[in-house]
Amino acid sequence: ADAVARARRGRRAGAGALSPCDAPEGILREDLSREGRPECLAIFGHDNLRSVVHRRDRAMAAWVAANADIDGSVPAVEFDYMKRAQASFGAIRLFLPTGAFPGDDDARTWAQGLRDALDPFFEGTQAEARLPPLPVAGQAF
Repeated sequence: ADAVARARRGRRAGAGALSPCDAPEGILREDLSREGRPECLAIFGHDNLRSVVHRRDRAMAAWVAANADIDGSVPAVEFDYMKRAQASFGAIRLFLPTGAFPGDDDARTWAQGLRDALDPFFEGTQAEARLPPLPVAGQAF
């Protein structure tokens, strides 16, 4: 509940970045783009944390492998949010345990709270963003 999101915020999007909304699968793929500025919120379910982070994010895969406290064999929910604000770009990818979300609707509701929390950060009007509380507290990898 008190975790601070350490999302990327910069002046422009990374070259060749693929929008999570272009993915063919997912619990939610919502294109929120407006006024020529891309914005996307997506949720994906995965059977195995280790295999998905290996495919999606090599740096995170190395971190998971090096952290003995994380069980990489557990199922996970992936949240992706990206937004081009007026003068900046922000993107975040989170992997959380499936046990924190009793159902897909709970994940969708939490994702909307994530978007609400990150918008001021991505717009540059706040220096940090606090993640919304998980639907089932105390869940960790």
